[in-house]
Amino acid sequence: MMHGRSPTLKQVLFLIIAIVFLGVFCVQVISGSGSFNFMGDDGIQSGTVFVLENDICQPYLIVDYDSGNYCLLRKNLLEQQMVFNDSERYTSYYANSMIDQYLNGPFWESLGEEVRDGIVESQITIVADSSIGICGNETETILRRVFLPSRMEITGYSTKISPPEGRQFPYLKEEQRLTSNLDGTHCVWWLRSPNTWYDNALFIITQDGSTNYVSTTGISGDTVLGIRPAFWISSNALTADGDGNYYIQ
Repeated sequence: MMHGRSPTLKQVLFLIIAIVFLGVFCVQVISGSGSFNFMGDDGIQSGTVFVLENDICQPYLIVDYDSGNYCLLRKNLLEQQMVFNDSERYTSYYANSMIDQYLNGPFWESLGEEVRDGIVESQITIVADSSIGICGNETETILRRVFLPSRMEITGYSTKISPPEGRQFPYLKEEQRLTSNLDGTHCVWWLRSPNTWYDNALFIITQDGSTNYVSTTGISGDTVLGIRPAFWISSNALTADGDGNYYIQ
């Protein structure tokens, strides 16, 4: 039987240092300024940021990253449910819809001052009104501070009746499509993506996290569903506490 040599003390110390270095390389590090330096190969790790909203810290998910900015998606639905749009035609068109105006009006005002200061106005892709009702595939871009997610951003899917709007959120796990309002019940919530076969139909996320579509208006009146805001924010706005939680206050 052959016996190998035992490792020297120097070799053992080198191995320990190498293991520690690799461990540090694979986790996120927070600098003294509060900015994130993500050292993993994917460039960012998913996590939760607590955002001051109506003087209460609400959890948001980190779902995307680009050039020092982070896209945050509210973990749960807003308590208030809403009609999507009240225009006479093309109620599935997103720009200046009731929800679009609400998110960039009353909801924007509900955010803490430091949150508003850190939010980056971003270009979002939406289906053009000329595509609605004719299965068109034309899209356009609009500038928004707060926005409703699209089918592509949440699920990564698009079809002939649902042109791609933006890119899939790379750090949104499938089970995180499920969300609840404040009573803990899973509810249906709006996406900004129209079903372009119709004039007035929107894609939604159902109670089990799958996609479907509904008419914005029905026999019993306008459809009222949940809202899940998203926005891009500068890394400079994020701070951390001693427990590794991130805040924007």
